[in-house]
Amino acid sequence: MAARDNFNRSVASAEATKATSLQAAQAAFASSITAATCDIGYTTQSGSYSALAAVVASANATKTASRLAAEQAKQSSIQVASDTLRSTGDSAPA
Repeated sequence: MAARDNFNRSVASAEATKATSLQAAQAAFASSITAATCDIGYTTQSGSYSALAAVVASANATKTASRLAAEQAKQSSIQVASDTLRSTGDSAPA
């Protein structure tokens, strides 16, 4: 039962780590957009849309890469925990 408890804690920890990573990615995304709108001075009257669009595209790409990395790290952690659980002879669904 201790092995199953360790597995459950590992899964919960992996989920929490992913959630934290996603929050950080969203914060970085938002701050990039905010900084761009302040630095560029974009308004509907002044234009500068191409510079803002480039910043938004870059921020989206970074956020997407961060989300993928967070999911991969979570899946890797869960797989390691599952392998450890299996090595103890626990064959119940993980």
